[in-house]
Amino acid sequence: AELVRLYDFLLKAIEEGRAIYDNLRKFITYIFASNMPEVNPFMAMSLLKIPLALTVPQILAIDLGTDLLPALGLGVERPEPNVMQRPPRNRNKPLLDRSLFMRAFMFLGLLQTALCYIGFFYVFFARGINPLQIDRVDWLPYSDRLLTVQGRAYVLATTVFHAGVIMAQIGNAYACRTERGHVRYLGWVRNRSLTAGVLASVGIILTLIYFQPLAYLFELLPLPIQYWAGLALFAPIMYIADWFRRFILNWIEWSRRKRQAEEKS
Repeated sequence: AELVRLYDFLLKAIEEGRAIYDNLRKFITYIFASNMPEVNPFMAMSLLKIPLALTVPQILAIDLGTDLLPALGLGVERPEPNVMQRPPRNRNKPLLDRSLFMRAFMFLGLLQTALCYIGFFYVFFARGINPLQIDRVDWLPYSDRLLTVQGRAYVLATTVFHAGVIMAQIGNAYACRTERGHVRYLGWVRNRSLTAGVLASVGIILTLIYFQPLAYLFELLPLPIQYWAGLALFAPIMYIADWFRRFILNWIEWSRRKRQAEEKS
């Protein structure tokens, strides 16, 4: 009986250890991915002369507000169903490896950036304004921007970009719950901490946008309701895109194993 209890204890310890390792990677992937739409606007401004799509106060609101709670929710994710069926991890494998960086920066992060810039440019073009030909309104104080048509369009565009990051991060958070498996096996609302974090992040961005003193502080404008119809698509686009990425990787891995088995036989 003692040996059985010891065996169960060791299995549970291994399972928890693997879950902690997985959750660290999920947490880091989620955070790294959101850095891309925060950094790329500065690069686009310097290299392509595109007006700055995300201001410094808005970046602080993302990093210290809306990103924090969902990230903590990912950190307490329960072990995945197949966690004990995996072979032992090579002890020399780093926590931050090439696959994590590629997924966070080159896939999830770039997709987030693209979606947010679509919303950003839409605001200008819907008003007949070419954002590459406007004056540098991003250098003006917030109150002065609101005095011109171009300046007001710019503030509205940065608000869409900011809200787009939050909405895309929701899809990113659920995609990051697993690297290769299916989220449905984990239960869509089973991680209550993540669900609460996502709801809190939505509440925060709505408060920042529609509560005037905070909107002034973070240089935002109230968004027309129809804008949210487009922004709401960002989360499922992020999740579905990563689902296809996982499907392709799993298919490649399955094909490789099948080929190896055929060669051995």
